[in-house]
Amino acid sequence: MKRTIILLSACLIGLASCKNTAEPNVYSILTEANAFQTKADAVAAVNGVVCPFETTKRN
Repeated sequence: MKRTIILLSACLIGLASCKNTAEPNVYSILTEANAFQTKADAVAAVNGVVCPFETTKRN
């Protein structure tokens, strides 16, 4: 009986804690909020992608 109560309590606690409150971040849709605002923003984004490849090419 004690084992059943413990198992049931663990299941109820596990189910009660599973709330999906996180909002997914969608990066594939381009909006004014996540688009590049200036030329410097675009250059920084390209440099962030290109720089890791340049360092691996030299090694």
